[in-house]
Amino acid sequence: MHIKRIGNGRVVVGVDSNIKYAALHNFGGTIPITPKMRRYFWAMFKQTGDAYFKGMALTKKKEFVIPERKYIGKTSAMEPRLDRRTIKELKKITQKYT
Repeated sequence: MHIKRIGNGRVVVGVDSNIKYAALHNFGGTIPITPKMRRYFWAMFKQTGDAYFKGMALTKKKEFVIPERKYIGKTSAMEPRLDRRTIKELKKITQKYT
């Protein structure tokens, strides 16, 4: 967590995920198969000899379909932990700016 904005008696905190694929994993979607990916698969095939990588390099598909794999969402087990973490972080922030 970090501070996004401070002002007018308010502090806005949040988590910026610089991980571009986080939403893709959480909600599912498609990604294009690029020449760079094909080079990677060839390199992995040469390194490991695993036929899986050869198949990935030679595939005729133009994109991968990534299924939804929820790793975050509302759950009864997670809510109390998030509340405690949020309160802890807010206390740190208020101590820093008071």
